[in-house]
Amino acid sequence: MGTFLPAATYTSPSFPHLVTPKLPRAYPANGGCVLLEIATSCSQREVTVFVIADLHLGDHRLCARTRTQFATLREMEEVIACRWNAVVHPKDTVYVLGDVGHVGSVEIMRELSGEKHLVAGNCDRLGGLIASSLFRSITVAKWLPGVLLTHIPVHASQLRGAMINVHGHLHSGRIGDSRYRCVSVEQIDYSPVPLRELLTP
Repeated sequence: MGTFLPAATYTSPSFPHLVTPKLPRAYPANGGCVLLEIATSCSQREVTVFVIADLHLGDHRLCARTRTQFATLREMEEVIACRWNAVVHPKDTVYVLGDVGHVGSVEIMRELSGEKHLVAGNCDRLGGLIASSLFRSITVAKWLPGVLLTHIPVHASQLRGAMINVHGHLHSGRIGDSRYRCVSVEQIDYSPVPLRELLTP
């Protein structure tokens, strides 16, 4: 299984001073699977699909203007990385619903667990993101059973039957319609959330 460090002592190349207190996980020292404290292997665990939007990595202006709970941009990025790796396992799938961040800052994504897919947002610079090879796929929308994943919420006329739209873009804003689920980081405590939790009535 390799050597595992307690979560409180985990460090990463991107965040050498990162401390992850009070997390009920152990982080691998050798890049292997993240395990629960009980010895559950990744092969025995069902793959989970997560969603998250509007990371805005490297965006000093946005952080200073609207995310004032963080003393610095670096602190915000550390919190996102810490909370991401606390819930996402290497074999999980994560859909980032746009506005991942400035091209020079998104290398942080290499430290984050899971197979990552980007549903591009209005602030994403696709040329640089494609060249980075950080994402398994890059699209402008993704259809899953009963769910449409986008960055900007779609018009209500596009949601037929029981279809719901999981989206970002609004940050702290909401649409007064039960068919929409906003997963901007401001609304999900800066941590990816399992898609199935958003589908529960």
